[in-house]
Amino acid sequence: MTPEQNAAVPIPAVGRVLYAFRFSGNSQRVRVFLSMLGLPFEERPIDIRQAEQRRPEFLAINPAGLVPVLIEDGRVLTDSHAILVWLAQRHGAGQWWPGDPWDLALVMQWLSFSANEIHHGPNLLRRHHRLGLPIDVEATTQRTLAVMQRLEDRLTGRDWLELGRPTLADIACYPYVEALPDARLSLEPYPAVRAWLGRIASLPGYRPMPAAAPAAA
Repeated sequence: MTPEQNAAVPIPAVGRVLYAFRFSGNSQRVRVFLSMLGLPFEERPIDIRQAEQRRPEFLAINPAGLVPVLIEDGRVLTDSHAILVWLAQRHGAGQWWPGDPWDLALVMQWLSFSANEIHHGPNLLRRHHRLGLPIDVEATTQRTLAVMQRLEDRLTGRDWLELGRPTLADIACYPYVEALPDARLSLEPYPAVRAWLGRIASLPGYRPMPAAAPAAA
């Protein structure tokens, strides 16, 4: 976002706008889900490397200073998981967000797994290696390996995380798993995970994770 672009960040009264960081997995899960739903949107980049998410104009939209943010017909929604739920409920025709309470609870378990275990494992390890985030590398690496093993165990003999079809569970969990090489770990030991990633990549509207951000010096 240039200074000229950042002079004002209006909230459009109609249409759909996604504020996102190009290399963010949180932004990617919303970006790819919009594409899978066939929903047109304008993407406005926010470069967190330049602290653009902390500029007053953006904080007026999201006081937490985080991306992604979705604006749809004048309404502002933050948090990637909340955005996924909205899009699935509003535009997904029941395909991605089950109506049965038990099935819904199963999917919600994986949204929580994405927000907690995946965030504190693969996401933070990737941010350390790509953006220089200070972390306990050994502890975060061990958490990441535990996440990957849990996913491998779950996906062995299965096509999807739950319900025998793709749901928000898969969309929420896949971006930082797909980007595991950015965290300097290999996907090679996880054949079931690699097969799952391939199935996600074959879904209509899939977009690959943008090329990795430059590594931190």
